[in-house]
Amino acid sequence: MEKSIRARIRAGDAVAFGQTYTLQSGGDDLVRLTVLESYKPVDAAQLQRDLDRLGARTHVYAGEPDCHAPEPESPADPPGDGDGNPDWLATHGWNIESEGLKHVLTIRPSAIPAGVQLYIYLPMAKVDPANGFREMEANLMKTPGPTCMPSKTYSNPLASLFPTPPPTP
Repeated sequence: MEKSIRARIRAGDAVAFGQTYTLQSGGDDLVRLTVLESYKPVDAAQLQRDLDRLGARTHVYAGEPDCHAPEPESPADPPGDGDGNPDWLATHGWNIESEGLKHVLTIRPSAIPAGVQLYIYLPMAKVDPANGFREMEANLMKTPGPTCMPSKTYSNPLASLFPTPPPTP
């Protein structure tokens, strides 16, 4: 059965959302989230709905300023896992890679064990929308996971090297 983001979009088509990210799903049991620009706002609720429609078995967290929940509990690694395992996607059900300035999160829903879900954490999506995907994190968590995750703020690590000059009078 074909899965689609919108009724008229066929499986395998790439769909761009405001040029911030694309989602792809084909008949290969893979869902691909490609982050095109990490410094643009992202609608985390819409991303969650789109991933749900594709059967990605994820939970998207936008950082909440008043949340003090601990990090989600991770499941134990599969037996035989470790540095010698060449196929993280097959054993864990997800993988994230960089392709130039783009980040690609690939999800294989059938490889994610029962009682486990992939979370996508966008710690700045609400408090600093201009950096919506910056510092995106993903990992497996035991379900049910926390109801929220705390927000973070972005600090440019190079800011002290290039200080802003004081305004001229």
